[in-house]
Amino acid sequence: MASHKLPCLNSDLIKARKDAKFIDYAFVCRGETIPVHKVVACAQSEAFGAACVSLFKDADAQFTIDDYEPAMVHRMVDYLYTGNYNKGIPEECAATEKDPNEQLIIHATMFALADEYLISGLQLVAARNYNMALGGVRMECFLTSLSAVYSTPVHRQELRKRAVAYARQTMPSYLHSKETKELFDLICSENPAFAKELLESFLEEPYLGRCGSCGDGVPIEALQCRCLTCKKGGAQLPRKRSRVE
Repeated sequence: MASHKLPCLNSDLIKARKDAKFIDYAFVCRGETIPVHKVVACAQSEAFGAACVSLFKDADAQFTIDDYEPAMVHRMVDYLYTGNYNKGIPEECAATEKDPNEQLIIHATMFALADEYLISGLQLVAARNYNMALGGVRMECFLTSLSAVYSTPVHRQELRKRAVAYARQTMPSYLHSKETKELFDLICSENPAFAKELLESFLEEPYLGRCGSCGDGVPIEALQCRCLTCKKGGAQLPRKRSRVE
C-alpha cells in the first residue's frame, strides 16, 4: 500500500503516542476520544492548525469530527504519525482491512476526509491506494464507493477521473445483471455528477484502447467497421461536423 514519507516524525514520537505521553490534543468522534499530539495534527492540517490558533478554540483542546466513523478518524490519526493509515487502527476496526472490496470504500472515504480537513499528504496516499485497489474488486463495491468519491468538491478530480475511466472499461460487461443495473441506476440518480461525467467521457472520446507506446486508456480511432444489421464490412462512422459559428 502506498505511504507518504514523514521524515520529521521519528520513532520516539510514535512511541510517545503509543504510551500516551505528552498528549495535549484530542479528536472527539461520536462519543469516542482519540488522543493526539497537537503539533502532529496541526502541522499537517490547515483546518486543525486554524482551530488551534483561533481565539475561539475549545478550552479543553478538542476537535469534534462527527461526520465520519470513528474507524476513519483512527486511520487519519495513524496517517498523521506514520504516513499510512491501516496499521495502527484498533483491532475492532480492522476487520474490513482483510476484505479487498471494503478497501475501495475506505480509500474513497479517506480521500474525502483529507479534502475536508485539508490534509494534502493524506489525499495523495488515499488517491494512490484507491487506484491500486480498483483491480479485482466487485462491481457492487466500486459503485458503492462512488458516493464517497463524489462527495468531494468538483475541483478535486483525482478519484473522479479514475472512477469514470474504470466504469468505461468494466461496466458494459456487468450491465446484463439485473441487480448491477439497478444499483448502477440508483448510484447515478444519487450522484448525477458521475452520470454526467461518464456521458461526457463517451461524447468526447468515444473509443478508448491500448497503445504499445502510450499505455492503456488512450483515445483511438476505429478504421474498420461492420454493420450489425446486415453483418457486412465497410460501414463508416459518421464524420464529425464542423461547429457552426
